Amino acid sequence: MEVRSPRPDETEEQQVFLLRLSDILRPLSDPVEIQTTASWLLGEHFKAAHTYYYEFNEATGTGVVASDHVRNGARSLAGVYQYEDFCYAHDTLRTGQPLVLDEIQRSSQLSTKERTNFEALQIRSIVCAPLNKDGKLVAVLNVADTKPHHWSPGEIELLREVGERTWAAVERARVEAALRESETRLRLSLEASSTGTFFWYPEEDRTEPDLRMLALFGLKEDSELTLAAALATLLHPDDRSRYAEAVARARDPHGNRRLREDVRFCWADGSEHWIALNAEVHFDGDPPRAVRMAGTAMDITERKLAEAALAQASSESARWRQLYEAVLANTPDLGYVFGLNHRFTYANDALLAMWGKSWDEAIGKNCLELGYPPWHAAMHDREIDQVIATHQPVRGEVPFDGTHGRRVYDYIFFPVFSDDGHVEAVAGTTRDITDIRTAETALNESEERFRLFVHNVREYAFVQTDTQYRITSWNPGAERLFGYSSREAVGRHFALLLTPEDNDAGILAAERARIEHGERHEDARWFVRKNGTRLWTRWVTEPIRNENGALLGLAKVLRDETERLNTETSLRQSEKLAVVGRLASSIAHEINNPLAAVVNLVYLAQTTTNSPETLEFLEQAQRELSRVTHITTETLRFHRQATEAESVDLAEIVEAVLLLHEGRLSSAQIITERRYRKHPNVICHPNEIRQVLANLISNAIDAMNNRPDPRQLIVRINADADLRSLNSSSEARGVRITIADTGSGISRAARKRIFEPFFTTKETTGTGLGLWVSSEIVRKQGGSLRFRSRQSPSCSGTVFTLFLRERATE
Repeated sequence: MEVRSPRPDETEEQQVFLLRLSDILRPLSDPVEIQTTASWLLGEHFKAAHTYYYEFNEATGTGVVASDHVRNGARSLAGVYQYEDFCYAHDTLRTGQPLVLDEIQRSSQLSTKERTNFEALQIRSIVCAPLNKDGKLVAVLNVADTKPHHWSPGEIELLREVGERTWAAVERARVEAALRESETRLRLSLEASSTGTFFWYPEEDRTEPDLRMLALFGLKEDSELTLAAALATLLHPDDRSRYAEAVARARDPHGNRRLREDVRFCWADGSEHWIALNAEVHFDGDPPRAVRMAGTAMDITERKLAEAALAQASSESARWRQLYEAVLANTPDLGYVFGLNHRFTYANDALLAMWGKSWDEAIGKNCLELGYPPWHAAMHDREIDQVIATHQPVRGEVPFDGTHGRRVYDYIFFPVFSDDGHVEAVAGTTRDITDIRTAETALNESEERFRLFVHNVREYAFVQTDTQYRITSWNPGAERLFGYSSREAVGRHFALLLTPEDNDAGILAAERARIEHGERHEDARWFVRKNGTRLWTRWVTEPIRNENGALLGLAKVLRDETERLNTETSLRQSEKLAVVGRLASSIAHEINNPLAAVVNLVYLAQTTTNSPETLEFLEQAQRELSRVTHITTETLRFHRQATEAESVDLAEIVEAVLLLHEGRLSSAQIITERRYRKHPNVICHPNEIRQVLANLISNAIDAMNNRPDPRQLIVRINADADLRSLNSSSEARGVRITIADTGSGISRAARKRIFEPFFTTKETTGTGLGLWVSSEIVRKQGGSLRFRSRQSPSCSGTVFTLFLRERATE
């Protein structure tokens, strides 16, 4: 549709609305509240039946309406919607263009299903403004009505602008919420500054101070006096009402939600100590309520003494001036006094050293004249004027380049009053907090590096649990090993991953006992994936303890060693088979000598008797002895490996292998059908080809076990060419052997992996090496080994085709 330019009055009205929107959204911190408020303002402005924010999840193909604004009795649209219900709308919005439907039921752009879905929601006209971030559709702001409506270009542009501003406010609120939930106790920095930390939960009236906090109140580590009781009993009487008012202001959701108060505490030994309390209050709910206060406490007794000395300097005698100068001269903090004209009237030795100037070079000059950057000097000028005007202290933090290099300083300006209550000077103290900030940065960087390491390592599973074995952390490596996403695993019991037998055996209880005795736990066991399959896993468990040694949780590192276990098992099985082969060869060799003697004796008996009945028995014995001789000979051939290729008739090798399996074929009631055509000899390693054929025939017999009749094994031999590798060279001519069975067939999933080492469909009886070794033998001799298989109720089975060239490649 053609978009016209908005009317001048329309643009002015929109600007007024956008300013009002920004003012109302600015103090809001809850993302849902921001969306709800924006929907309400926009809905009232458009006087539309529905106004709502729609957040789209690309991964799940769904959209969520957390809340909406409705008018004129329209029903709420809050809920979850599927992408497939509104395909055209989503496809249009993905392009970044707004979706404008003035009259949905007459729209030729929508399918019948989509029009029906809109009708079910009682929506007959709609305009949607998309929000695309990084090429993805993340949210849509929608205005809809229960009757047809022509959406003007001005309305469409206003909707897009409101959508952008609302999304920016939502993202800001989410970032701020994440920051509020971040770790507030920075142990390294707090230890360096001797600062205590605390958490206070107003709804429960519960306080959690650390040991340094208790020390600031003069309380011992094992003191029975809680922080709440300390505030009630140890707080100086003159400061109680002021402190209570400060707490009330901090808990006011319409205030700045911060506590910045300096108060005095009276220790049991009678001494007074100034404590600077700095805290932030976290709110939740609608209307917002204070749920937690997190803060720090710092002993500022020396600073307060210096401030008191400075405050009295203008009215007291030189003796008092010398007193506070002595105090300031012996503290590492920077102490100073500004006149009302913003010029320094006092600077202690530490400040003069930081400037690199003498008293005469510094006193009487302002910040700009002392080399402060213009922005820095202007900032302090504003703060001095603020202290003079409000009679209230000002606190801040700023970097400065002095003789000690670039350092970060925390400072406070406070008024100095005359006897008549007027401000006659502004004093201040400044503390170097560079080391604290450096420690905070190092700690944050260390935590980030560790987080990235855990997130990016995928060969190992890193899992953390609480003391009750509930999973609290789940990295991508754990997702890859066990199949559970982080959302599925976190919060569930670690026993989820153990086998039923290990859970019944109390494996976790045994581990917990070792951990509580100060030992690390290491073990290897079967674990269970989400899909029910098992994996052999080696795991190590380390305890997570706090600074007092109390157990907070468990950290586990797990690695999948299933392949290694299978390899070791297969190697052991191969060694056993090799031993059995050597034993069979030895037995066959030992049987040969007495067997030859028996054959000779039968021959002699045939030449010395005339009894027809006896001769018949001797001929039968001769046939059986020939069969035994053939079996022992073939057994010896299987064990002996030819060092050079030789010309062989493949039909003889096939017959020898079938003879070895005659017992299994007979017991399984399998009918063997031979279809041999004229074929040339091939040059190959016969023992290796015997191994291949034995493996194929053995697999065919296994596949026909427990199958209904008829059970049939068909073996074909014929001269042929490998059509897939045929070229002008005669090397492509050879012999093709086909082994077909009427067994159960091979599944589609197994066909892709049939020639992989250690892959087997025989569960505990197979090694997974037979077909892999066979394919390698055939490849080495320049041939090919292929198969086709079918699984159906009426017809199933597998056909393996072995092609060998007339002359094998070396």
